[in-house]
Amino acid sequence: ASDMLENKLIDKIIKEPLGGAHYNPSEAYNLVSKEIVNEAKKISTKSLKKMISDRRKKFTRIGKFKS
Repeated sequence: ASDMLENKLIDKIIKEPLGGAHYNPSEAYNLVSKEIVNEAKKISTKSLKKMISDRRKKFTRIGKFKS
């Protein structure tokens, strides 16, 4: 996951409960739910035009290589 974050393929890494999500699914759910709510609050302040523009920029960067 860290290489995906470094390459900006993902926005954030959500930590799992000790031992992994399958050992404590409700804690994993709470962690993921909290992040979804936080991100939804952040984007709710943006206009639709800005959200589309940001998303387009993000996905345009993916797959470009520097030589």
